[in-house]
Amino acid sequence: MRKVLFTTMITFLVVSCGDKVKDTNSEFVVQEAVSEKEYPAAVSALFEAHGGLQNWNKMNNLCFQIEKPSGAEEHKTDLKSRKALITSEAFKMGFDGNKIWLAENEKPYEGNPKFYYNLMFYFYAMPFILADDGIVYSDLEDTILDSKTYGAVKIGYETGIGETPEDEYIVFYDKETHKMAWLAYTVTFFEKTKSTDWHYIKYDTWLTENGLLLPETLVWYEVKDGKPTTPKNTVAFSKVHISESILENAIFQVPKGSRIME
Repeated sequence: MRKVLFTTMITFLVVSCGDKVKDTNSEFVVQEAVSEKEYPAAVSALFEAHGGLQNWNKMNNLCFQIEKPSGAEEHKTDLKSRKALITSEAFKMGFDGNKIWLAENEKPYEGNPKFYYNLMFYFYAMPFILADDGIVYSDLEDTILDSKTYGAVKIGYETGIGETPEDEYIVFYDKETHKMAWLAYTVTFFEKTKSTDWHYIKYDTWLTENGLLLPETLVWYEVKDGKPTTPKNTVAFSKVHISESILENAIFQVPKGSRIME
């Protein structure tokens, strides 16, 4: 159920994302009446350890930058609509709420925009992304990873949820602090069937922004016999910004000359 309040005045701020945003302190804004939803105890404890789901739900935009071989990528997401924009020197891609689009510069983009446009956001928004609708939770037995015992929750999806409801995740958390430590995940985007090929990310270091504990570095690991072994790739996040301000809708609109992903 949604409750809409009429806007009476709009002002603009410039935030670290570099875009104009609506100042929610000086206007009436769209508000959402969120009904109480019960989560497994381990999932609720995860939310609390990372700053609280109530605090996360107050936020409207998330921006960060990562370094790739092709150069820096800036990622921006509207947390309510999940509209997205990725900007780099080589390309721009985004989701305007209906269509996924790609605008290339000199070289063709070699990846799959439908797969990539929200991929890093999904990893970054853990564990709060686990509050999304349509998720099925399963408590697992404690698991030893890299010589330490962690609690574990498995995540699946109801039929028809998202582009790849066959995806599965396992969140491993510190049993004392309840902070997230590892993520195991499968990739079913290309085959569209359940997979037993698990990938592992260590949530290595954290930063605090607006009262929320968010990833600073993620480390992908080699996997042997279904368990992580040695680090193979590290992604560092910089220029992180999360706030209640609302990004201008225009930044997500399809630029002229873009390709629309079917």
